[in-house]
Amino acid sequence: MANNMSLRDLPDPLLAWLKEQARSHHRSVNREVIAILESVRLGTARPARGDMTLEELLAFGREGAALPALSDASEEEILGIDPRTGLPE
Repeated sequence: MANNMSLRDLPDPLLAWLKEQARSHHRSVNREVIAILESVRLGTARPARGDMTLEELLAFGREGAALPALSDASEEEILGIDPRTGLPE
């Protein structure tokens, strides 16, 4: 049987974050809260990027470095850096 619960006095930044999370996952705020609570209950919740251990951060860097290049353009071309001045165009 489904039960109802209300959250009161949510700080504005927390509510804004919940709404953004829900939007990015294509869910209602209610469904997002349920998904977050379920992931914590099941132990599948991931820490925020700022809470990564050094080992996790290094592994993340290795994963990114192993990705294939999608363009032959130089970093300067991608970033729009003027080769004469070294500044953005």
